[in-house]
Amino acid sequence: MGDDVGRTAKCFYCKQNILTDERIKFKNKYYHKECLETFQNEITEKEQAKKEQKKIEVEEYKTLVNAICEVFHIEAPTAIIANQIKNFKTKNKYTYLGMLYTLYYITDVLHKKLALSYGISLVAYYYEEAEQYYLKQQQLVEYNEQKVLQSEIQSIQVNYTNHPPKKPQLIDLSKL
Repeated sequence: MGDDVGRTAKCFYCKQNILTDERIKFKNKYYHKECLETFQNEITEKEQAKKEQKKIEVEEYKTLVNAICEVFHIEAPTAIIANQIKNFKTKNKYTYLGMLYTLYYITDVLHKKLALSYGISLVAYYYEEAEQYYLKQQQLVEYNEQKVLQSEIQSIQVNYTNHPPKKPQLIDLSKL
């Protein structure tokens, strides 16, 4: 009764039956050898993608912080600004790049001055407006790329038959 050589189990990956002697146990689940290799490769690829995404997010955060420091002429964000960034990211689901472009929109497009005491609170009020602005800008770029500029080349022929070319006058340098 303890001998389960003929018993089958379902592969966790492909859901097909596997014989006991062909199955491989991984994290309390059974797999075909090929299915386990495929599954582990997929896990590795997903982990790599997450790491890459995290690196990108860290770079975007650093860019945002640098822009904030430049706008406010400070060396590091204040506690208020750091808290605002965190809240915008978690509660409002804003991206770091979205906050950065909104900051540029406020300062460079609208020419508004931000007060250090209020931090980047205007980002919450202008986020969607900035998003629409940049979407419109992108649409304009795409529209202009689709347009083909047509230029006409016209050749003009000049005849000197009516007016003979003038001969250069010689200047006597001794008289100067």
